[in-house]
Amino acid sequence: MQDLARRYRVLTMVLLGAISIAEASRRLSLSYRQTWTLYDRFRAAGGSLDSLRYQRDHAAPNRTSDEIRDAIFRLHERYPDAGHTALTEILKEDLDIRVSAQTVRRIRLQAPDSIARVTPIRRAKGYPSHDARLLRLERLWVPTAGRRHVFQLIEDDVTGRPLIGWMFERGTALDTLMMIRWLLEQQGAPHVLFVPDSASFHMLEGDYDREIDFRHEMLGLRAQIHQMLLEVGTRVEMPRGVENPRMEQWAEFARDARRAATLNDANAILQRHLETLAGGRYGAAPIDATRRTAGRFTPIPSSFQFDEAFCVYLRRRVDADGYFRLDGAPYRVSRGLGYRGWVGIELGVRVIPAHSVTVFYQGEQIEQYPLENPRPVDLPDSGAGRLSVQG
Repeated sequence: MQDLARRYRVLTMVLLGAISIAEASRRLSLSYRQTWTLYDRFRAAGGSLDSLRYQRDHAAPNRTSDEIRDAIFRLHERYPDAGHTALTEILKEDLDIRVSAQTVRRIRLQAPDSIARVTPIRRAKGYPSHDARLLRLERLWVPTAGRRHVFQLIEDDVTGRPLIGWMFERGTALDTLMMIRWLLEQQGAPHVLFVPDSASFHMLEGDYDREIDFRHEMLGLRAQIHQMLLEVGTRVEMPRGVENPRMEQWAEFARDARRAATLNDANAILQRHLETLAGGRYGAAPIDATRRTAGRFTPIPSSFQFDEAFCVYLRRRVDADGYFRLDGAPYRVSRGLGYRGWVGIELGVRVIPAHSVTVFYQGEQIEQYPLENPRPVDLPDSGAGRLSVQG
């Protein structure tokens, strides 16, 4: 408005002969030719202010069509927490609509509902949006167990849809690896796995005699996890911002989990909630099979050997009682070795989550211990899986 008033004042002075066109172009910061064009239009209209307003009798050629705007509004209503780049990818892959992330943001700001959750564009152009996010939400209390358990969740970073969820007694790195393996088997490999809480890749500090040993092995453990995920095409990143989990959708589960008699019962209730959320507000958008042939995550080849790739190597020293401890559980090496046995000897330990713990000494396998293998798909077949979720 101030620019319009300045132009009117300067061109009026030119019309009255007070200043020249050259002086007007200097005051308006326009070229000599642009000033003449503007002055001719102003003079032909008899010095009218309306002649200085930009007007046209047709719509802008680059105006976004109503069909595209409606599609963006529908996606914004369905996925209010998704980023602008994520919605751009969904429009391109599912609806064959190609618009920029800036256009999506501009239209979302005009949405009729609340725009408090519409954030600035957070990703550069070409940044992969087929990502997953690992959340360590909170410790849920199970009254019959008399203690708290760790609830971990992997969700689709594009839509916010929960993919894998499980309750663990401790929620250490071995439990997290088991969840990631379920994700790869059921959904495929995401481009990026965001891990806001580094505690998900920790072991129990009580398994180590010295803190320096704990810190040193945690660095090596993270390197192993990053390497094994890179083999399937997934990067592990720590986001800079603070992640605010959407806890409102888990309030009902936290209430229902309190009536669980065991941890398996709580996990059975959790799977029911995951199915409800996956088919509801955060469910997958309908996909046109003729336009999209691949899933959002990269499928894992059938020849991929999870047991060979999804294992970590640790070091443990046998205590005076003849046991070494891993993830809070004691393991005794029964194979005899002299008078004092294995006391004080450092062993190599290979852990395949939910499969086995194998002990090595100087490259020779000493003993192998089986591990429990809980799986979400097995819960509905058990008695715990027949529990119903109260509304």
